[in-house]
Amino acid sequence: MEDEGAAPVEATKDCYPPHVLMDFIADKLGLVHCYQDFCQPKELPYIHRLQFAFADKNPSMQFQLFIDLSAWLFTKITDDATFLRVDKFDDPNTAVNKLLMALRRLDFSLDFPSSKLKQAHGDAACSVLDFLTDTAVAKCF
Repeated sequence: MEDEGAAPVEATKDCYPPHVLMDFIADKLGLVHCYQDFCQPKELPYIHRLQFAFADKNPSMQFQLFIDLSAWLFTKITDDATFLRVDKFDDPNTAVNKLLMALRRLDFSLDFPSSKLKQAHGDAACSVLDFLTDTAVAKCF
């Protein structure tokens, strides 16, 4: 028997596994013209639906793509190419710290240790990209 006074249970994106969340992210990347404006100019392959859900064969390239994509999304959101400026010679700790500072400026609340972002895959990376793509889509539309 159903409790008539109970509030309906809504699924939040926090409860989705990374591969499902990454599916949403890929759709939103299409809405903000990621392939045309980010991938093609850098001669990068299309960002596929599992790109940041699981570990890649080359973790350093996955991390660099994660940072570059995040920086591009920040530029899309803020119209400021310097909002997240990560130098190619920055070590991963410095790059993650810069990313976290930029996220805080957009009121993103962390619910994971910053070390998880250095992996550039899984819940933390997908949560960041989901937030950034949501914000970018909201700005574009």
